[in-house]
Amino acid sequence: MENNLKPKWHENKITVILLMVFIAPIGLFLMWKNNLWRKSDRIIITIVVIGIFINAMSDIARKSTRINNEQELTSDTTSDSRPNAQKEFEEKSWSFVKSFEEAENNSNDIKMKEIELNSIDFFRQQVIAEKWEGSFISLTTTGEYSGDNGDDDFHIIWVASNSGFKYRLRVTRHNESLNQYLSNIKKDDKITFSGIASQGALTPDRMVHDSDPSYEVKCFQLAEFVLDDINKLKDPSSNLRIGQLHDGGIIIKVDNGHGLMIAPDDLDHIKGYSNHKPADGGGYLGTYTWYETMDVLKNFNYNGHNDWRLPTKEEWELITKQQHNSDYNIGVFYGWIYWGSDEHQNVLGENSEAYQKNVGGSKDTWKDGFYDKSNWGYVRFVRNF
Repeated sequence: MENNLKPKWHENKITVILLMVFIAPIGLFLMWKNNLWRKSDRIIITIVVIGIFINAMSDIARKSTRINNEQELTSDTTSDSRPNAQKEFEEKSWSFVKSFEEAENNSNDIKMKEIELNSIDFFRQQVIAEKWEGSFISLTTTGEYSGDNGDDDFHIIWVASNSGFKYRLRVTRHNESLNQYLSNIKKDDKITFSGIASQGALTPDRMVHDSDPSYEVKCFQLAEFVLDDINKLKDPSSNLRIGQLHDGGIIIKVDNGHGLMIAPDDLDHIKGYSNHKPADGGGYLGTYTWYETMDVLKNFNYNGHNDWRLPTKEEWELITKQQHNSDYNIGVFYGWIYWGSDEHQNVLGENSEAYQKNVGGSKDTWKDGFYDKSNWGYVRFVRNF
């Protein structure tokens, strides 16, 4: 009698092939158990199926990781409680830094210089931080507990925001309740702070060179601890404040909406007037004689105004006083001996001397006073508003 027994389902080649496609381990097991093909063919099939299986599993793992990352990013964004002003400030800061980094990687000096110039006005501004947020990184202290609340008695607290932007929070050491709070703070604890944020030690055009940028904040409030009143810097009638970048200059005095502002840059850092040296060849690069300065002012128009002038002797005293006051931060001075507008007669009765102010050099080397107008000096203009 002819044997018409059909093969069992697990011995059927088509079934085994389908199992290898959809359930590879079972399909391979049945192929070897039932000896469906030659051994050499089974080896080749096994290698191919295992390769396809591993690749498929890897793809699934990659997709799973991406989905998890997207979910984490969405979660972080949802839980981001930074004020909008802080988010906007940090996004703009990062855009300059990242653009400069890209231009630097491409060795494009023209683009790098362009980004430096475009970022100056943004980075030189003082920003009022109101209840901004960051996670605690570290804390260092300076000075001694002298009890006199000196300028050198403060804590520096480093925090990082959700965007990775860092802040150096400067707070007094003379507050026992605050000190107790800070003694218990731990890494990654959230800190809220309010105060005046500025670029600190770096000049505005150098901020984009820092791949890990940070701003210094003179804190008026840290967490629930009120340390000072920010309103003391504001003009009640106009809400303008000393140190504010306003209408093309930095305010150094304000009352009832009017006052005095200083140009944000030395004359040598203004386009069209850089790399100057006095005609007689003396002085440093970037300096002018008093006579040359007067010639510049005849047709000088800067930030939309043509009424800029040299500061008076009294105005220079105000400028230097506020220059060293951490509440104000009225900008960076690139030189050390600056011209003033006051004139003086020499011993012969000739009106050939003008006031010069030493804002950063040794007073033993060059004292404030009246010097020949043909001398060299740096130039920073002021204007009334």
